Amino acid sequence: MSLVILGGLDRLKRDYINTGKKFGFRVKSFSQRVPDFARRLRNVGVIVLFTGRVSHAMANDVFRLARELNIPLVRIKNSGVTGLEDSLKELAVP
Repeated sequence: MSLVILGGLDRLKRDYINTGKKFGFRVKSFSQRVPDFARRLRNVGVIVLFTGRVSHAMANDVFRLARELNIPLVRIKNSGVTGLEDSLKELAVP
């Protein structure tokens, strides 16, 4: 299953990706808004959003897209790897 991580800290990007891979996900991570944002989220299994580290405009776009495309959205307030691990334990593929 694919996982997109939005927001977070740039210095922890590699840790986010490694944590996702540890739980069996194919991971992409974007700390900022990218061109053609909606197209990149079309075939995603799960979106993780670090709400403390994204702009309001990006968060609103993600909420709207997740609702329209029926993609599960996990919101994490802090940008720590431990919070990501705890959320992914519930989503992990056995």
